[in-house]
Amino acid sequence: VPLRIGPDPAGSIAVAERTAYLRQERRARAGELLQLIEQLDQIASAGRSPPAVRLTADATASELGKELERAMARVDSESRRMSKLTEDLLLLARLDQGRPLARERVDMSRLVSEAVTDLSAIEPERSVSASIEPGVEVLGDEDRLRQVIGNLVTNVRVHTPAGTAVEIDLAATDGRSLLRVVDHGPGIDDVHAGQVFDRFFRADPARSRDKGGSGLGLAIASSVLAVQGGSIEHVATPGGGATFTVGLPLAPQAPSPEGRADPSETQPGLGPA
Repeated sequence: VPLRIGPDPAGSIAVAERTAYLRQERRARAGELLQLIEQLDQIASAGRSPPAVRLTADATASELGKELERAMARVDSESRRMSKLTEDLLLLARLDQGRPLARERVDMSRLVSEAVTDLSAIEPERSVSASIEPGVEVLGDEDRLRQVIGNLVTNVRVHTPAGTAVEIDLAATDGRSLLRVVDHGPGIDDVHAGQVFDRFFRADPARSRDKGGSGLGLAIASSVLAVQGGSIEHVATPGGGATFTVGLPLAPQAPSPEGRADPSETQPGLGPA
C-alpha cells in the first residue's frame, strides 16, 4: 500500500460536510425546542385564572383564613417563576436559531444609571459605588442590553449577602464600551469558574431557587452579547468576590451639525454668482 503524504482533500471535504451537518442539526433541535416551549407557554397561559376568577378566589381565601392565603401566594409565586423561566428559554431557543436582534443606537450610560438607581431602591442597605461615563453609545437591542445589565445586577443580589459592597463602572475605552460589575461577596470557586455561563448553572442551587434564580441569567447575557458582537468575562475580585466585564463596540460617532458641509459648496450651480 503506497504511503500518502501531504494534504488529504477528501478528508478536508468530509470535515467540512460534518461541520455543516452539525450546525444544521443544532438549528433543527433549537427549532424543535422552540416549538415545545411555545406549546408549554400556551398551555400555561390557558391555565391562568381570569380576573373574575381571581377575585372570587381572593374572596374565598379571605373567608377560609390566612393559611389558604399563604398557599395561594406560594402558587402565584411559582406561576410567576415558571412564566419567567419560559420566557428565558424562548429567548435562548430563538438565539440558537440565529434569529437577529434589533440594531439601533443605545445609550448605555442611561441603562446603567437606571440599573444603579433600581438596585439602590431595592436594597438601600447595600453600598453601591458607580462611575458612569456619560454619552457611551453602542449599536444593539436596547431591551436585551437592559436585560443583560439587569441580570448582572440580579446576580449580585442573589449571590452576595445583603449589604455587600458593589462597584458598577462604565467607560468608553479603545473603541469599546466597557461595563464592570464588581462585588465583594463569596465569589465563585475555581472548580465552577468555567461553568458560570453554562445554562442552568447555579453555584448554590438551594439559595438561588429561594430567590427565584433559574441559572439562565448569565447564559442569556453571554448569548445576547455574542449575537451583537460583544463579550462577557468573569474573573475573581481581588480579596474575594466576582467581577464581570461586558464589552461592546461603540456606535459610530454621529455627525455634528457644525461638521456638515454647506450645500452651496457641494452642489454645482448653487455657489455665489
